[in-house]
Amino acid sequence: MSTPVGLDTFVQECPENISHYIHTSGQSYVGLFQDMSDAQMDQMLQLHVKAPWKIAQQLIPSMIQAKHGRIVLISSIWGEIGASCEVAYSSVKGAQNSFVKALAKELGPSQIYVNGVCPGLINTKMNHHLTEKDKQTLQEEIPLQRTGLPQDVAGAVGFLCQESTRYIQGEQIRVDGGWH
Repeated sequence: MSTPVGLDTFVQECPENISHYIHTSGQSYVGLFQDMSDAQMDQMLQLHVKAPWKIAQQLIPSMIQAKHGRIVLISSIWGEIGASCEVAYSSVKGAQNSFVKALAKELGPSQIYVNGVCPGLINTKMNHHLTEKDKQTLQEEIPLQRTGLPQDVAGAVGFLCQESTRYIQGEQIRVDGGWH
């Protein structure tokens, strides 16, 4: 999904009658913003902004017809508060958060629920570049004193997909151990 051709292929092959769409994309650029190339910027925008837009466009018509659907975007706490040396990542995750809020308003009358989950430090491939010392330093800043697990994020997504959450719309749930 990080290239226009790959995304178009994915969208064409995506079944139209999906009732739950969970979008997660985890590619970051760590470094000074002014050092980013145009190609790196384009790839970040493609993967984190254009991909959820195009996939949602494909899925929304059948959700509207069914008057039922759930869309959950996995964003990041950096999309809410920003991070030095991760300016591009913070920006595209902020775009996802705005997308959730605006799309929730647009699709609410059709009983399509749109929400987001904003993880903090989670033990995924995206964070494997961190040294053990870096992880330990970060964990000391987190009130729960640990790195989150993918299951922690999955639990929040599962919660948002339950029928009992029919009055939660356009929200971002932080899954960050109380970090920010």
